[in-house]
Amino acid sequence: LSANLAGAAPNYNWSRAVPQLSDNTSYYIQARARDVSGNDSPLSTEFVIRFDITPPVATVNSPVTNSFLRQLASVGGTSADPNTNSSPLAGSEIKIQRDDGNYWTGSGWTGSEQWLASVAGSPWTKSTQLPPPSDDDTGGLKNGRQYTISARAFDVAGNTQSVILGGNSFKVDFSSPTALITLPANGSRVAALPAILGTAQDTAPAAFNVKFPEIRIYDMLRVKYWKDGSGT
Repeated sequence: LSANLAGAAPNYNWSRAVPQLSDNTSYYIQARARDVSGNDSPLSTEFVIRFDITPPVATVNSPVTNSFLRQLASVGGTSADPNTNSSPLAGSEIKIQRDDGNYWTGSGWTGSEQWLASVAGSPWTKSTQLPPPSDDDTGGLKNGRQYTISARAFDVAGNTQSVILGGNSFKVDFSSPTALITLPANGSRVAALPAILGTAQDTAPAAFNVKFPEIRIYDMLRVKYWKDGSGT
């Protein structure tokens, strides 16, 4: 391919418009010069470029979607480029959106979309700039509210993921549930104890679920606790 020449002897500059390149393809480039007498220079050192216009894709793996959390210690995920001749990953970013549409900035909530500082590698873990548990809506994660975490990745070729996958949602619950014993009655005398019955409920505002109740049986005369399956 011929190039456009500029400048004056003995040094010149040249340029050439780039032809149409194909995504996911490596190209090898060399140059040579020819003078007016028809003498050709040796070929230059070979340059290799990788043409890549496909962005990588990031996925959030933790916290698991629809989970319940007392705090958000870290966010984990993976990022990958779908191309077979892909560019290396440069980083991955996350955004945290509250159920009222606001985004976490790293120190507070705002109405405009906010991506937090990126992390490198894959799998990746983000453990900084995350909202702490808070008693109100300004300082972090409020009890009873829902939040969604999404991620995007970008590569060294400058491609940034624009189609964001559905994020992982979680609800914040740092209010303790309650449990009551309804059978046997307190202070009663029984000849047998076929079952122990009771009720359990979560406490508002995060009244979401009770995973399981636990009971403890203590023999006051023997000063021992019942061990499930053995009685010792």
